Amino acid sequence: MKQLQKNNVQGYTKTAIDSFLLLFPGALSALLIFLVSSNRLLPSDKESTIFLLNFIQLQWLGITIAKYGIDQMILARLQPNNTTQFSAFIKQRIIPLTIAYCIVIGLIKGPTYASALAITIAMEAITIAISTELSISNRIKNSALLTLLGNPLVFILIFIAYNIHQLSINVIFICSVLSSLVRILLAFLFRNKGEKQAIALLSYHVPLQQIGNFIMFRLDQLLIAVSLTGMVFLADTSLKSYYLFLAKFPEVASGVIVSLAPILYRKLGDETNASIGNLLKHKLFIVLSAGIIICQLLISFYIFKQKDITNDWLLFIPFVISSLLILPVNLVTYVLFKEGIISKINLLNLMSCVIGVGFFLLSFLFKSIYIFSLIVPVQLLVYVVLFQVLKLTNKEYKNG
Repeated sequence: MKQLQKNNVQGYTKTAIDSFLLLFPGALSALLIFLVSSNRLLPSDKESTIFLLNFIQLQWLGITIAKYGIDQMILARLQPNNTTQFSAFIKQRIIPLTIAYCIVIGLIKGPTYASALAITIAMEAITIAISTELSISNRIKNSALLTLLGNPLVFILIFIAYNIHQLSINVIFICSVLSSLVRILLAFLFRNKGEKQAIALLSYHVPLQQIGNFIMFRLDQLLIAVSLTGMVFLADTSLKSYYLFLAKFPEVASGVIVSLAPILYRKLGDETNASIGNLLKHKLFIVLSAGIIICQLLISFYIFKQKDITNDWLLFIPFVISSLLILPVNLVTYVLFKEGIISKINLLNLMSCVIGVGFFLLSFLFKSIYIFSLIVPVQLLVYVVLFQVLKLTNKEYKNG
């Protein structure tokens, strides 16, 4: 009996340590992003801050496109301690998609920008695949280290360059490439030594869902990142910096929710079927929503309050709404994934993004940052509402 209790204690301890190792790099990355976006990491260089945040957004979008959902396929099909035979995947998906994406970016941002993106995107997509292999093989320490050497390392290198007065756009590129290079070299060093397992190339549904989801959550930041001309309402550097700071709250809320997905999705998704009415009656959802509002208020107005810009309630509220809608949106996606109807997710993503583009055109026409700030919350709301309509009108789904 004592041996059994000892084994249970050891098992709980290992689970707690593994959970901490998985959460810590993401939490550190979120903290550093807050420090960057609030001008605390680079206090006297707002241009570099905005450039860095925009570069990261375009990099993340490129990685989402290039990896083509391979991490999801590895999670679903790879046996622990095996490795993925993805040489064909690299040649047929990662490289061509990276090149195509960076050609488009190059036309907007220039060849140097596109080249830095191309190098980092390809390496990051491969590293993510290997990191997923390590995670499902219970090699949590190696996977956590690879995550820690991502954005946290980039921010630390940039902070060092800033403090020795050597920070420039090219140095930001170099720091990003160096981080990706270190990560991919360590990934191959840590990689499982087991049997190579062939993974079939994905159909377009899952990758399209991931890309659509990314755009739905970050359409406003992507529009800022590509620096569309005519967005005069964001011409002021301080206002743009403040906007990007507020935009990090939904991202952090999303990161926390995804980290707690095994608990939240089963508890809330299975019990409420992602129904807004049922969610509003669930105590856990109410507690989480209240926590999001309180944390966002405290951090924005007290901890990271910017000294050179007046906090604007009309600009603040849309980001609170976005943060509150992230969990319902993820629960809708969870329910549809569980039912195996990914095409419906893509349809909801498409319709939501069309509405988002409409709000962008309105903000462009009226030159209003307030209309612009509504892009993401309106998209998320449309996604959830259309799902409720789908449940009411689709008898096959409702009875399924």
